[in-house]
Amino acid sequence: MPVSERALPPVHENAWRGMHSNTVAPTPTNTVSLAQNFYLKGTRWRMRPGLLQTGAQLQGGGNKIQVIAHFEELDGTAHTVCICNGYFHEYNWGTDSWGAGTLLSGVPITVDTSAVIDWAVSRGRIIFTDGVSRPFMWDGTTWTQLTNAPISTGVEIYYDKVFFFGLLGADSNVFEWSDEGDPVNGYTGANQDWEFAQTDSGAVRSLVGLNDHMNVFKDDSIADIRGAVEDTFQTDAVREGISETEGSPGQYNIVVVDGDVYYLSVNGPRFLKAGIRRNELDVDPNGDEILGPEWDAFSQTELTDAIGVYDKKRKHILWLTALAGETSKYSGLLYSLETGAFSTLQFASSFNFESAAQVEDPDGNELIMLGDDDGNIYLYGDDANTDDNGVGFTARLRSRQYGQSLAMAEKRLGQVDLVLNIVAMGASGSFRALMRPYLNGESPYAGPSSLEKSFGYEKVGRKRYRRNFNSVGHTVGWDFEVNSLTGGLCEIHAAMTQITTSSVDRTKNG
Repeated sequence: MPVSERALPPVHENAWRGMHSNTVAPTPTNTVSLAQNFYLKGTRWRMRPGLLQTGAQLQGGGNKIQVIAHFEELDGTAHTVCICNGYFHEYNWGTDSWGAGTLLSGVPITVDTSAVIDWAVSRGRIIFTDGVSRPFMWDGTTWTQLTNAPISTGVEIYYDKVFFFGLLGADSNVFEWSDEGDPVNGYTGANQDWEFAQTDSGAVRSLVGLNDHMNVFKDDSIADIRGAVEDTFQTDAVREGISETEGSPGQYNIVVVDGDVYYLSVNGPRFLKAGIRRNELDVDPNGDEILGPEWDAFSQTELTDAIGVYDKKRKHILWLTALAGETSKYSGLLYSLETGAFSTLQFASSFNFESAAQVEDPDGNELIMLGDDDGNIYLYGDDANTDDNGVGFTARLRSRQYGQSLAMAEKRLGQVDLVLNIVAMGASGSFRALMRPYLNGESPYAGPSSLEKSFGYEKVGRKRYRRNFNSVGHTVGWDFEVNSLTGGLCEIHAAMTQITTSSVDRTKNG
């Protein structure tokens, strides 16, 4: 049964558009099926920066970082702070050290030593709430327990009032607010509360205060309130439903950038464009799911504890959450506001991040701090950090499935040419990476080890790599992998893939 092969036009990809993980629907050109620990910078894929621990482990380890915050007093004095095991620490950027810490119970401030803590800034004062004790405030010098404020898990600022939400028990659908510019007074005692149960009586998961309106998030709905917070706020405010079917199960995954609100629903990432009705980040204009199996890999039950933070330097939203069947937050998603492209994040499984905050060093550099469950705080965002505090992270770029339009014909992956830019060498002083075929949508391809090939370079700069294959499948592609510690850091600028189709000539066999 003779077999003939026909060469297909080479697939040139030199202006990447993003990640499209759906392995069933045809994938758009210039996309990849997986970008793990890569992000799209312009039209090129670049490996993410690493982590570097700040200072020493706090409170002897074994205690989670309850909160990280960065704020300025009215006179411009900046503070980068955290709370761990009920101790308040301030970071010294010059010496890379966290202060010995103030035991809050000795101030005296009542605070739970293990709860996750929310925070907001009101007129140069930082306000904390832990969902167990009364909220408290620090102005850079003096500590104040807000005894009139409700016990609540969340705090937000809207129209210069301090709003508390996430109240306990039967009041979970109630939020309360302070007098204007005065976090000490107001609240229920001044009839400044609202049982928000017009159409959805469920618990208020989060409030997001914007310029002239406020989003109210529940598990299965989002509402928008417009209007100034006056004596008649509850009766006169304009209420508009944004969604009656979707909300957000947690408060810490919501990120606001220039009035746009980015958050995680149970069905995937979403955003509210300057308060307008819902747009769906994980659905393209044609309705094909972009994330598909990558979203399904996360635990739905752990979304209540997911963390979101904004990388201002790169204009990225980072979400950290747990994989299905796990509780540790060492994985997640990255979304680029400039390119509209998703990536997946994967740190070592030894990490379990409990808190995150955007911070700024004395030179004005915008970075991110991530706090774990063992008293450690790491800086993310400095390109000089090529690994995760001494642990290599695996970056993977997997091509789309070529040949989906000819589903019945077998294809042969013949050759792949990559244009790389080596940014940094690995621990060995050289750059090392792996290439393997990607056949029939299997991810990762678990074929014979002979199909996996390592390669390397001894100098940084622009390189061209060519790999010949002889791999057959109904769909074919390639899988590129590098470990940041042993392999180094790189960008992938372009790829050219050569494929042939195989057909059986049955006429000569009767």
